[in-house]
Amino acid sequence: MTGSMAAQSGVALITALIVVALVTVITVSATSSQQLELRRTANVLDNDRAYLFALGAEVWAIQVLAKDAKDNKIDHLKEDWTTVIANLPVEGATVSGRGEDMQGRFNLNNLVDSGGKRSDIDARLFQRLLSVLELAPELADAVIDWLDADIDVTLPGGAEDSAYLSMKRPYRAANRRFESPSELMLVSGFDRAIYQKLEPYISALPAHGVSINVNTASPEVLRMLGEGITAADAKELSVARADNPFDDIEEFLSQPVLQAKKPEIVTDRVSVSSRYFMVYAETRLGHGRAQLFSLLQRAEGNSGKVAVVSRGQGTY
Repeated sequence: MTGSMAAQSGVALITALIVVALVTVITVSATSSQQLELRRTANVLDNDRAYLFALGAEVWAIQVLAKDAKDNKIDHLKEDWTTVIANLPVEGATVSGRGEDMQGRFNLNNLVDSGGKRSDIDARLFQRLLSVLELAPELADAVIDWLDADIDVTLPGGAEDSAYLSMKRPYRAANRRFESPSELMLVSGFDRAIYQKLEPYISALPAHGVSINVNTASPEVLRMLGEGITAADAKELSVARADNPFDDIEEFLSQPVLQAKKPEIVTDRVSVSSRYFMVYAETRLGHGRAQLFSLLQRAEGNSGKVAVVSRGQGTY
């Protein structure tokens, strides 16, 4: 009897130990899950707050552009909107950002007019930009087909639905304007390497006929403006505007390097002021990170009204 009772006591003890172990495991697991949820919630809050600080950088840029419109009639690379902010401390966060004139780039949506038809003037400009970058000018044909309203192939480098539907992962030509320059990688003949080579010099603005600001355009884009403008010529124009930005198109066209060669420049596609700007903002707060890319459109004249056209964001 005594042995039986001892055995029962041993079983009870082991059972109790197992119960205690199970309770301990469950408690530790629940605590760990709770801590994980708390950290996840904290990260979400940090990301949200970081994004709000990025929006604050956008508001600052809007105010700067509005003031600039009232103070100046031209836009150039020494104005306040070009200021680069690096790791500025703000209420526990750090903010970095910069502004860029999108009219210093070629607008892909210029390639077709408001009726969805090819714009010969802009096609020549884009072909010239491709040549400047040592890319095939025929690539412009596929871009125009991607944009235009019809389904007719533009030769020799064009592509419409028949080309895209025969791919391993088929899709159709957009036949509408670009929302982002990165869509170019969907166009026949383009890949990531070609896109990356073009990216610094192109934009996707929501209008046709947007002009190039000769006060902010890169040397490569300046070369695009007229046949025969060399790299040396573009550099000379960049140096000339550095201390004394061009006040009007006539001053730009009167530059000695242009007077000597007299390239055919379409004055409707050049300007000394801009309406479209991109604001790049990056913020860090705790474990949160946020990036914001805002395309801003400033009204014509000196009203100072600035609207947000589009926003892109990311966290990491």
